[in-house]
Amino acid sequence: MKPLFVGLLLITTSFAHSNDRPKVGLALGGGSARGIAHVGVLEWLEENQIPVDFVAGTSMGGLVGGSFATGMSGGEIRTFLRETDWGLVFLGEAPYGLKSFRRKEDRREFPVKLAIGLRGGVKFPSGLDPAHQIGLLLSRIALPYSELSDFDQLPTPFRCVATDMQSAEAVVLADGSLSQALLATMAIPGVFPPVRRDGRVLSDGGLLDNVPADVIPRERVDIVIAVDVGAISETETLDSALTAASQAIDVMMAASTRRALESADIVIAPDVRGVGSFDWRRSDAIADLGRVAAEAHRDALEAYRLDDAEWAVYQKSRRSKKRSYNQSPAFVEVSGVDDLQKEQIEKRLSPFVGMPLDLPEWHDELTAITGTERFESLRYEETEMDGAQGLLVPTKEKNYAPPFLRFNIGISNETDDVDFNFGARLAALDVGKTGAELRFQGDIGARLGVGAEYYYPLIGRALFVAPRAFTFREYVSEFEGDDLIASRRDRRAAVGIDLGVATPRNAELRLGYQIGDVESSIRVGDPGLPQSEGREEFFRARFVYDGHNAALIPTRGLRTVASIEWYEDAPEAERTFGLGLVGFSAFVPRGARDSIYFLGRAGASFGGSPPSFYDLNLGGPFQLSSFALDEFRGDNLLYGGLGYLREVSRLPDILGGPVYLTGLVEAGSVFDDINDAEYRVSVGGGLLLSSAIGPMYAIVSGGTGGDVKFYFTIGRFFDRTR
Repeated sequence: MKPLFVGLLLITTSFAHSNDRPKVGLALGGGSARGIAHVGVLEWLEENQIPVDFVAGTSMGGLVGGSFATGMSGGEIRTFLRETDWGLVFLGEAPYGLKSFRRKEDRREFPVKLAIGLRGGVKFPSGLDPAHQIGLLLSRIALPYSELSDFDQLPTPFRCVATDMQSAEAVVLADGSLSQALLATMAIPGVFPPVRRDGRVLSDGGLLDNVPADVIPRERVDIVIAVDVGAISETETLDSALTAASQAIDVMMAASTRRALESADIVIAPDVRGVGSFDWRRSDAIADLGRVAAEAHRDALEAYRLDDAEWAVYQKSRRSKKRSYNQSPAFVEVSGVDDLQKEQIEKRLSPFVGMPLDLPEWHDELTAITGTERFESLRYEETEMDGAQGLLVPTKEKNYAPPFLRFNIGISNETDDVDFNFGARLAALDVGKTGAELRFQGDIGARLGVGAEYYYPLIGRALFVAPRAFTFREYVSEFEGDDLIASRRDRRAAVGIDLGVATPRNAELRLGYQIGDVESSIRVGDPGLPQSEGREEFFRARFVYDGHNAALIPTRGLRTVASIEWYEDAPEAERTFGLGLVGFSAFVPRGARDSIYFLGRAGASFGGSPPSFYDLNLGGPFQLSSFALDEFRGDNLLYGGLGYLREVSRLPDILGGPVYLTGLVEAGSVFDDINDAEYRVSVGGGLLLSSAIGPMYAIVSGGTGGDVKFYFTIGRFFDRTR
């Protein structure tokens, strides 16, 4: 009888503790990165044994509140946010390494981040960021609770708030997909796409109810604590469009926030002045601001402190409802796409069936699917079918593309004049066959031209054939020693065809033939210099391996391009000849912020002496930087460079990436005979940065026999291999 009596006593005590004490509700407001301060408030409440029986959140408060509701402690949420790769979360596209090979080409050659869709007319994306990465982060948090009927069944009952953009109403989300609800409450208009749910179009709840103290049901709690992190910054300067927009949103939300706070009994307002909306990487420091703010309300909060026995009961209740996902999915089901795409994606994800779920690999594969540029985002949830547990992958197709139009902006002072170039590439997918692509592109400015290529897979998607046609003209500087003596205009119009084999992401080998007409004429300068005009015909082999981790400024990986061309006919050529060229750029990380990089080029002519029109060239930024662009020309080339990158800052998320300091030592020579090679050395350094309109650099360089030169350029660099 004694064990039974003790058990009944414990049950009775637990019931009494759980029902007699005051119930506490916690409302967590939105505020972008400032919302990380909620974590410190939660930590302080836990350390002081103050329970949270109901939690509601908006925007970032929804993320923190939802994480807490799933059973995570404040300390676990702090660690989770610290370890989150915010650069990846706000990258706004698939990481370069996970893109398909042809999409890598598009991103490198046309690096303006914004792509325009042409599906049903000219359309823009519904947000600067498709929310794929934030969706994966939320899916990871919510996965164990995918099949709950409502959010009251979470370890801590939970609500979040979104805004119906059609009816201008605040919508309280209390059931359904938890990850989708969290995505909706965080869908900042113009930044993330709205979420379509139950016939509504939902965006960030902060527009109408930024601190949802009024959402917590008073019949279920005795006290409501609100945490307001949306205070209008007094120190954040309005010197950028994003900062000004963020501040404007804070101002608009201030009135509704004041009304909502009337429903709170205690208001904690962490001092987040000086914390920017995009300071995600300062998570520990921001969380500490929440701890300080909670401590300032100790006298009021301690009235709800539990004794050790009551706290143990509270903790036990939360733990009993906490779930974890440690299964091997019996199947993967894809939704949101047509039958053919559903079959293709499910086949691609089939290696995960029947295996313990490796989340990093799973996330990478889902992200790689978006790297084809067909899909905006993918999430995942647990689901049941015929008594078996599997994974459901809701897939959101891009409603504006393909076809899509990408752009390139080039501005440089590499020549005596400032050169400007604007380019665009239109890519239409599945033209004539699944996997086939039709590309059109054009350039205007320093380079003027148009071209097209039709890429047609033959066997699976590895073997392909690619006919092409193009015409362009560009200007080339002619030097005699260090002196600029002429400007030459080169024109080429040609058709060709390649047979090739490619891997899905990293490599491509092409064997091809090209025939056309070329003309090289002196535009300004000595008319006695060599000029060429006539037919051109050659065979070529070209191999590309791209293992870089970024399109604009990589910090890891190897990229190499090797080509051999055999000319059967060329203007002014006395006989057939060949050209071989190989180039590489390799980056080796040295810690979290530093990388060493190696650049190299080597080229040679063989079988005959080619006309000057086909000279190899060296000179200009990242190819002997203290010399003029293409200053050295000849039949053979050797070049090497050793550089160092250090990340020193970042542009605001979504608008760009890291800012680097770089230093570079280069040596190289162009020569007709190896015995006559004269090697020049350049030493330089400056700033490199990744921006939404492409890579930028500003460098100063000097060297043996060269001038001290300053370059400012927007556009591609590092890889100068043709």
